[in-house]
Amino acid sequence: MITRIRAGPVLSPRRIISRLRRAFLRRLELGFAAPGAPGGISPEGAVLEALLLGERGRVGDDINRTLQETGLLHLLAISGAHIGIIAALLFALLRTAGISRRPASACLIILLLLYALLIEGQPRSRGPC
Repeated sequence: MITRIRAGPVLSPRRIISRLRRAFLRRLELGFAAPGAPGGISPEGAVLEALLLGERGRVGDDINRTLQETGLLHLLAISGAHIGIIAALLFALLRTAGISRRPASACLIILLLLYALLIEGQPRSRGPC
């Protein structure tokens, strides 16, 4: 359905980020390999993938149903509140490491931008959340 017209630049930021994301996914797959499981990854690995990258495609229907019934399905969605919590924890960690407020803020902005690039800024969902 898609025809590749030409190859993009080898060192484009989008291609580099995509490679990093794929490498991260491969590491998850190696660490949580389950040959008989859907997608070749254990249920724990699928949940971790959903928590870290917002990829809910390999989370099994039984886990989705259980999380929905318990009211916890929203934990798999990357939202502003989750990013805020991550930012607060990272900022506290940087401050605890002895980094002053301004450099810690600059580092935090860079880290959050890199994370946004890593998740590719795409809304990913599967079913109701």
